[in-house]
Amino acid sequence: MPLEQENIRVRIPGQLYARAFREKWLPTLAFYVYMCKSHSGKNYYFKDNQKTKMMKVNAERYSISFTQFCKHIKILADNGFVHFHKNEMRLISNRNLLKGKCKYIFVPAHISEYKDIKIFLNTIPILSNIVKQERAVERIKRYNYISERVASGNTSVNGRDYRSLASYQKKGGKMNYNAQTFLSIKRISELVDKTSKQIVIKYKKFLREKGLVRICNEFLRAYPYKISQRIFFMMKNAGDFSTNFFWHKGYIYESSPSCIQVSYR
Repeated sequence: MPLEQENIRVRIPGQLYARAFREKWLPTLAFYVYMCKSHSGKNYYFKDNQKTKMMKVNAERYSISFTQFCKHIKILADNGFVHFHKNEMRLISNRNLLKGKCKYIFVPAHISEYKDIKIFLNTIPILSNIVKQERAVERIKRYNYISERVASGNTSVNGRDYRSLASYQKKGGKMNYNAQTFLSIKRISELVDKTSKQIVIKYKKFLREKGLVRICNEFLRAYPYKISQRIFFMMKNAGDFSTNFFWHKGYIYESSPSCIQVSYR
């Protein structure tokens, strides 16, 4: 019987996530998130000498084996997510988990099934890398803008911007950039520490279907003059244009590789 899911966003401290990723207990962290979303309270009560029965009942409730449930609970207890008291198993609240922590990862409300939460947590390095690329592009755009103003003799450039640009250039920072953000299959494999191409493709499909990323294409006019479609195909067959060129309403366009943008923040 499927569990009713609460429409909540569970937040995980970044340091805890990093440790779970490094120590390879992300499935257990995903189970904690699943429990938070599926159980309105945080306490699981049991009668004297019936702790095992309580564990079996909840294993069935969460549709996993008793052995797997016990394994998850042990790891959660070892890492401070679960505490046992007399006749009670207490799950730490998300609010208490975040005390004193600044950076966190939140699991969106619509990512609520255990299998989806597991995949989502595994894809965090992918999302982080895309955001990192986007921020790098914005930083270079800013330095280019400042550089152009300095070169034009614009006296309105403030000292802070000028010093920031000088420091960036002194460190060998790039001034040219690609406005697109890309992630190859190989790079994704490195980020999520998976060698299977099928798993990587599964992750990309998941991110797109869940609305966590959007794939964008940019089309650039490659030929300044109008030509007929017949001439275009003749030129293409002759090898003048590769497969990423196409004809539309008299002009030839080139499609750039797909870029990826994160719609999850």
